[in-house]
Amino acid sequence: MGKELCSVIIPMYNCSETIEQTIRSALNQSYANLEVLVINDQSTDGSLNIVKNLAEKDMRIHLIENPKNLGVAQSRNIGFKNAQGEYIALLDGDDIWEPQKIERQIALLQNTKFDFCYSSYSYINDIGKEIGVPRIIPDSCSYNDLLKENFICCSSVILRSELTQKHKMTSEFFHEDFVFWLELLKSGYKAIGCKDVLLKYRISQKGRSYNKLNAAKNRWNIYRKFCKMNPITSFYYFCFYAIHGLKKYHNL
Repeated sequence: MGKELCSVIIPMYNCSETIEQTIRSALNQSYANLEVLVINDQSTDGSLNIVKNLAEKDMRIHLIENPKNLGVAQSRNIGFKNAQGEYIALLDGDDIWEPQKIERQIALLQNTKFDFCYSSYSYINDIGKEIGVPRIIPDSCSYNDLLKENFICCSSVILRSELTQKHKMTSEFFHEDFVFWLELLKSGYKAIGCKDVLLKYRISQKGRSYNKLNAAKNRWNIYRKFCKMNPITSFYYFCFYAIHGLKKYHNL
């Protein structure tokens, strides 16, 4: 397997309690040929100093400062623009990778004709304790599959870099990553799942998705405005979304 450069993109906003562990989980990958782009979105806590200290010790870390608070979607887009790698791996500032993650997923992409790869993941709480039952994802994914359930966790995704040259994330919708996956699939790109549990996804009361009422409203908004579905079709897919959501949080 070739060792093409992989660019890890980490948007950061007030992640002082978790950002060091997150970055170290990227640096400690078995796949060593990587760069870590941390996009600081005007953090007001101690996150920036933590990253600067880490960057002094490891030249693979590159700190990018947003001129103003732009949000997570635009921060990732800035990461896309600055990434030098043939592959791009997405990682949020409070999640943790298993050491073999990049190596296994890039191998899967190199051995197939798929364009991006996602993995299974476990759940951790605010203090890093594993909770619930790991989410074992399907190994294939279509546009209609994803409309029923967004089983692609953002921090589990690795893409071929050419995808991010043609497509960007949008701040128009609350679940910008979900919209991004839908856009890629609708454009004809193919996704493959790695069933290995390669990510620890943090469920936090501080997270944007913790408010389930807002999340439901925004999912409906995506069906109606982005997918341009009529109310009946939107309701059809929303029922799947609600059922899968109840199942997910029952397992937690």
